[in-house]
Amino acid sequence: MKNYAIIHKQALIHGLKAVLNACAILLLIPFIVSCNNDIVEGGAKPSVHVAFAGGGWRAHTGHSGWVISLLQENDHKLDSAFSQVEVISSNSGGSWFSTMLMYSDTFANAIQAPNALMVWDSSGWLGKQKVLFDNNTSYSDLFSDLGSCLEAVFNSTPDCSLNWKDFVYDFIYKGYRLAPGTTLSSNHLDWAADKPLLLAATMLTDNVVVNTKGEFADQRYYQACLFQKPSLDIHNGGKCSSDTLKQVIPVVFSSIPQSQSYKAIPFLPSLHSDTLYLGYTASNYLESATKAYNHVLDTLDYSEVDVMTAAATSSAALGFLGSESVAADVTINLGPIHIPTSLISWFVSGGLQDEALSFQLFANKVKFLDAEQREKMGADPLANTKVVRLADGGPVDNTGVAQLVSSLQANGKDEGFDIVAFDNVTTSFNPGPNGAQVGGDIAYLFGKNLPFCADISAVEICIDVPDLQIFKLKALTHTPHTWKAYNEQTGDTSQKLIYTKYTVETVDNNNFGIEGGKTGTLHSFSCIWPGASTAPASDDDFDQYSKMLQFINRALKANDKEGLNYLQSALHPTE
Repeated sequence: MKNYAIIHKQALIHGLKAVLNACAILLLIPFIVSCNNDIVEGGAKPSVHVAFAGGGWRAHTGHSGWVISLLQENDHKLDSAFSQVEVISSNSGGSWFSTMLMYSDTFANAIQAPNALMVWDSSGWLGKQKVLFDNNTSYSDLFSDLGSCLEAVFNSTPDCSLNWKDFVYDFIYKGYRLAPGTTLSSNHLDWAADKPLLLAATMLTDNVVVNTKGEFADQRYYQACLFQKPSLDIHNGGKCSSDTLKQVIPVVFSSIPQSQSYKAIPFLPSLHSDTLYLGYTASNYLESATKAYNHVLDTLDYSEVDVMTAAATSSAALGFLGSESVAADVTINLGPIHIPTSLISWFVSGGLQDEALSFQLFANKVKFLDAEQREKMGADPLANTKVVRLADGGPVDNTGVAQLVSSLQANGKDEGFDIVAFDNVTTSFNPGPNGAQVGGDIAYLFGKNLPFCADISAVEICIDVPDLQIFKLKALTHTPHTWKAYNEQTGDTSQKLIYTKYTVETVDNNNFGIEGGKTGTLHSFSCIWPGASTAPASDDDFDQYSKMLQFINRALKANDKEGLNYLQSALHPTE
């Protein structure tokens, strides 16, 4: 999700719909680099950089709507629509979309088909997802009411876990599976053969269980801190001596084509040349606890991580619930009954710990560690091999944008940029009388902090997160919209597309390694569709996705393709 909330994601699920928002907004961002840097002798066109933001099924469907509309104006060819795109960035549901688009022939061919818009909700990706959910009602039941699982803590630990990685492999990529052995170092499809890809995620840093489920006396917890060793005060929460890190820290997987000299940013962008301390302690239930400290450097190699695993990590919104510290903040409203924190911790860490994917950061390698391997290792080997837990790309789904800005700065392409952001949300944020309505995730880019806590049934979950602001606030509050289109077919003015062109300036943000004072343009294309949840729980949700998909295309083409012309200009700035 980025202050940084873990599960803002629009309202964390009308059940779980918005915890899967740790996917919640779609943000397609083209970044246009300064002509002084990119136009070379011979008339080369300036580069554009694109970011697909999160939002689960809503994001994937929305991105499909934007891209299908673009393809209709570009001979149904990805290499034409993205001819000036240099780098692609994404998080959460946007990472499902970007990896399918760049690695799956089946998906790329389907979205380029002339009839893609007509069949997308039947024989296309969205239609196939509906069939899968219709045939597996247990998943839609889980998505519709995660809160009931949490309230069942009084009983034996309920089976609420999803095994997120397997779910993403077997559901999201069903029919579009990447070839076996497709890693971040593998070749992209021809249309994207020279385009680097960034997949945003986060590392949980505060008192997260790293070993087997439910074995109280053998549990280990860790705390991550920059510059100094953590206190490992297991009964009051591990603390850093400064507030440099909160309960999550941004991380990023990069896939850089071998033919490119493009520089990958560190796996932990906030470090650059610094050191992260991981502190492990034995048991949260025993007073005497052995302590161990490990260093994590910024020279981590993640090139052999499976692409679908990286995408699953980028979208693991439920993983935030595996944090013991999150559990400690949970309040269950059941009258005078008080639930001990230790019991909540046991339930959450045991029932949901596998939704945050485990990785080893050993010998400068980032290696996925599945639940079966982890449970066989025991606490000491897990600590010694620096096992950490990674979850969703960002509590509010704009971290793909921030990682892209960091990446451009690392490659000297941070002046005169143009960013096009497609923000796909259920409600718009109003910054005041002089500013245009935008999605909440766009507002966070400017430091406009919205409420972060999320209610899941009777349970309220909050998390303390780093600052996510990367642009100065004034542009948000003093720029009117450029173009707006309502749903004329239904007359519902809450369903709309909004385009706003901002002149922006970056601010210092150590969490993403971003330097302030760099200027450029942000083109914000927001799709506001109140009925489109982040995760489907019924046929009604799929019906809303279908209507949103068609609306994006229809609204862009209205009034002599006014909206589509703005979008085309952003992706092809010299045309």
